Amino acid sequence: MSKHNAVFSETRSDYFRPSWFVKLFGGKLSLGDTFWAGTYGAIMLFTPIWFAIYLTVTIAAPDRIALVQTAIYIFAPLYCLPLFLATFSVAKRSPGAGSWRWVAVGHNAILAVVTVWLAWKMLF
Repeated sequence: MSKHNAVFSETRSDYFRPSWFVKLFGGKLSLGDTFWAGTYGAIMLFTPIWFAIYLTVTIAAPDRIALVQTAIYIFAPLYCLPLFLATFSVAKRSPGAGSWRWVAVGHNAILAVVTVWLAWKMLF
C-alpha cells in the first residue's frame, strides 16, 4: 500500500464516529470533509436511521409519532448550526479553495437558517 493510500485509509476509517464529530464541529477537518462529509455524508447517514425509527413508531405506536417528529425538529438545527460555524471557520483558513469555500459557507448558512425556521414553525 502506498503512503498516500495508507493515510487516506487511516483518515477515512474515522468517519462518523464520535471522535470524528468532535473534529468536525471543532473545525479540525479539511474544507472538503467539513462540507461534503459533514453535510451530505451526514444526510446519507441520518436519513435512513430517522426513516427506520419513524416507520417503526408509525407501525408500533402511531400515537407517539409526534415525539419522533419533535426529535427531528430539535436535532436538525442542533446539527446544522455548529456545522455552519465549522464550515465558516475552515473556509477562512482555506484560501486555496477560492470562491467555492464561500459557496460552501453560504449553502450551510441557508441550511442552518431553514432548519431553525422549520423547527420554530413546527414547535411553537
